Amino acid sequence: MPNSEDIYSEFPFFAKEELINIVKELSLRLLNQSEDHLKLLERVNAMEKQYEQLLTRNNVLQRVNDQVLKEKMTMKNYLYQLKDKIMILEKEAEENVTRSLTKHEEVFQEFLSSSIGRTTLASMIYVISKNHGEGIGSSEAPRKSKS
Repeated sequence: MPNSEDIYSEFPFFAKEELINIVKELSLRLLNQSEDHLKLLERVNAMEKQYEQLLTRNNVLQRVNDQVLKEKMTMKNYLYQLKDKIMILEKEAEENVTRSLTKHEEVFQEFLSSSIGRTTLASMIYVISKNHGEGIGSSEAPRKSKS
């Protein structure tokens, strides 16, 4: 290692004090740049951590979104199945009503064609309505008529 006097002899245009001041100034600049560099490195590290956290959150949100979309499709399929079942039930109900009406109409027609004639039936209905529900098969107590 060269001694300090040899170093100063290599820079004859500068005085010893001036060289010392230049070295101090350069050392301070280097120290400041090193501190700035360390601060930048800390910021980069913090940003990398933040990026990793955001990436993790994004992955979680993506999985949740995929699950929601899957459930949406399941619900849509279920809705279509329910609509189909409703249509089938409505059709069956309509058929049942038609069958029931047809059955009652047949029974009524059979009743009309049996021993009681139409005029007798009409007379019975007229008497019951005239007597305010009193008459054949009526279980109500007789009402007093307004006379």
